[in-house]
Amino acid sequence: MKFARTIRVVETHTAGMPTRIVTSGLPPVSGATMAERAAWLRGSAEMAALAHLLCDEPRGHSGQFGALLTPAVAPGSATGVVFFSPAWSPGGCGHATIAIATMLVETGVVDGPLPVEFGIDTPSGTVTARVNGSGAEVDSVSFRNVSSILFKADQVIEVPGLGRVRADLCYGGNLYAYVWAPDLGVRVRAEDLPRLQQIGGTVREAVIGQVPLHELPPEVPARVGGVMFRDEPDHPGADMKNVLAGRVGFDRSPCGTGTSGWLAALHARGRLAVGEEFVNESVTGGLFRGRVLKTTTRGAFDAVIPEITGSAFITGFHDFVLDPRDPHPQGFEFRMRVEREHREFYRIDPNEGWEVPAGYPDGIEQKILSGALDEQRKRGARTRLLRFRPGAYTTEQFVHDYWEEVFLVSGDLIVGSRGGERETFTPHTYACRPPGVLHGPFESPGGCLLLESHYYTP
Repeated sequence: MKFARTIRVVETHTAGMPTRIVTSGLPPVSGATMAERAAWLRGSAEMAALAHLLCDEPRGHSGQFGALLTPAVAPGSATGVVFFSPAWSPGGCGHATIAIATMLVETGVVDGPLPVEFGIDTPSGTVTARVNGSGAEVDSVSFRNVSSILFKADQVIEVPGLGRVRADLCYGGNLYAYVWAPDLGVRVRAEDLPRLQQIGGTVREAVIGQVPLHELPPEVPARVGGVMFRDEPDHPGADMKNVLAGRVGFDRSPCGTGTSGWLAALHARGRLAVGEEFVNESVTGGLFRGRVLKTTTRGAFDAVIPEITGSAFITGFHDFVLDPRDPHPQGFEFRMRVEREHREFYRIDPNEGWEVPAGYPDGIEQKILSGALDEQRKRGARTRLLRFRPGAYTTEQFVHDYWEEVFLVSGDLIVGSRGGERETFTPHTYACRPPGVLHGPFESPGGCLLLESHYYTP
């Protein structure tokens, strides 16, 4: 049998959270820095397809997470890594870092008597792992993370269906919103996970639309990775219990980057001294131990250097193959997904949450109101605002494989190529386009605002 692709992985879990560590078989990474490599991964259609192949059914499941090893970029580092899942590619990942450090030692890639220390280059920066144990058996890994900050404290967010929700925004390799679960009528426990996931998605969208993410330090991506639900611990030795939710799936581990961000918040409030231990419990009962090693700054923010300690285990070695006759080369998923959240009337901040959509020039920006489109899997629905700055225009026609409804709320919109036949439209004009219809180019001399609905039919 001639296989179209063979991918070699090491299977691990950290406090119950799986990491599928890819050692060979994926396309060569592109980029001199880890940030460039992460951007390549996010923008590669081939890698997106392979992420689905490795993480979705029948080879994976909704909680599957992946890590692609790359050559190191920093002196003294043992490896580089970019993280992936079908939902997103985070800048940092604590549970995967612990798993990778464990794997490198227990498979003999990193030699030397334990404890041993080495760097791991990630898109958020180089972290230093200290692997503890005896012989070649690893007991735990402590990694010194990137500088972490309390970005926004006690932010009051208007959340549809929930009202005013108080949240902290912290960065510890990824940016998360932290909320107290009991205030929202839920607890961090297995039976509440579907509700936590639903609430997390609603809160995350509200945070994106209402918090001035442009005030982050310039090197910190303005992406909200999810919502960290905090609760009272069940373990007698823990200080807090948490779960990260708000995208597809949830974190089974206590979340290393999330714990790092919370250490920054505790220290900023005077509730955790340098060197003092903080123990975080996951929804599976797993524990991460954290402490602040020292203080520093990140841009204009006071910051801490956190250390997170946890344990990971190798669960298998696997060669994934792709048969060219396989009818599911990108896998599939069966999930009870809510494409749109229930929303009553709420105020939309007209100044926050705008971004340039992929394939559009500067001067044209979107603001997602609800839902999401999965163009790779051809499903989903979203509603967005699209605004043209005065004088903004496109030069090419558009075509896509989903339905589109467009309502011109305000301003002027010209359809057609410059020098060719054109038509000008005024407010309260509506269009409905089935898949495959060419439309555009577009121009707005005075600027305009459009309300658009995009959706795939079942």
